[in-house]
Amino acid sequence: MTRPGTAPAGAKKEKEPIPPDAFDYLRTHRLDRLFEQLARAVTAERPDDPASFLSTLLSSGSFAAVPPPRPTPRVVRRRTDLPWYKLVLFDADGTLYNWEEPVDGAQAAVSTLQREGVAVGVLTNSTRRRKYVQDKLKRLHFYVDNDSVLTSASLAAMALKQAGLEGKWVFVLGPESLCEELAESNIRGSTTVPKDCGESAELPAAVLVGQLGGSLDVSALSFASLALRRGVGYYSCTRDPDVIFRRTQLIPGNSLILDALTRQAGRPPTIIGKPSGEGIRHMMECAGVKDPSKVLYVGDQAETDVAAANAAGVHSMLVFSGCATEEDAQKLQGNLVPTYLARSLDVFNPPGFVPESIQAAADDVSRKAAAVSGTASQL
Repeated sequence: MTRPGTAPAGAKKEKEPIPPDAFDYLRTHRLDRLFEQLARAVTAERPDDPASFLSTLLSSGSFAAVPPPRPTPRVVRRRTDLPWYKLVLFDADGTLYNWEEPVDGAQAAVSTLQREGVAVGVLTNSTRRRKYVQDKLKRLHFYVDNDSVLTSASLAAMALKQAGLEGKWVFVLGPESLCEELAESNIRGSTTVPKDCGESAELPAAVLVGQLGGSLDVSALSFASLALRRGVGYYSCTRDPDVIFRRTQLIPGNSLILDALTRQAGRPPTIIGKPSGEGIRHMMECAGVKDPSKVLYVGDQAETDVAAANAAGVHSMLVFSGCATEEDAQKLQGNLVPTYLARSLDVFNPPGFVPESIQAAADDVSRKAAAVSGTASQL
């Protein structure tokens, strides 16, 4: 007679799935050495249930006490230093352009990849409308398909709709453009603080934090704090420590506001854009690319761009055309360490390529020299 809760004799034991947190831990830190250790342990022990054995081993003190080895990013100087990728995704501000000027070599890099048959996309933490970024890319001569451009605002609209907030009121701490993007998904985003914002105030279904700007003031923060203490949904488009303002100025990102609101809410927000990897996974799905090793994400911030790439399990490149500096790169640890480091996007361009700004300056010098020569010949 079989005891309750036990399988009959001779019955095939059903395999338990490997806990997803085990994969997340390994993928986040890219622990190649730990993979080797786990493989040796499984080979030596030959457990009946490898999944449970690995889960126990990962949570045991012997493994948890070992700090993850610091991966060493590879410095890229030329195109041949990189493998071939099916999909290359770029950040926008600080990577493709700074304010209203393209980064040197960026336009040619995008064109070169497209000529090679590589799918190219843009994933930015901008909380402006998606169409604004699409139009700006075209204006600056980046010819990327509209469907291959994604912002944290458009990601937020998708995420909130999936969360069942279609047709509901969402209080927005951020620019009006974020509300306009939500409206396209039939979500009533508003930055307006209700007149009655006391304890008896009507509450929104959720609070959504964008980048700093818009109607962000004490009354807005106070109402958002009240709503969050009452348990409404808590979302943020981004978690940016710094953003570039007018080409060269670094100003605080929305992480300052998130820290304050999180203390009020007693819980962290759901981050929709970077450093979450969801945007990258969505673009991989749209491009039909399933192998993360064939995807490269390029950006100028470790805390958002590199972290998002590592969260999605894809390769990353940190460039020094925006927020990050070479000095910063030497201090990166854990999931902020990129696969590659590069001074600029020129690494995607063929040998002998001359950046647009240098070529324009050279052409200007040539024109002036020709004018002087013509004048001298007439004397």
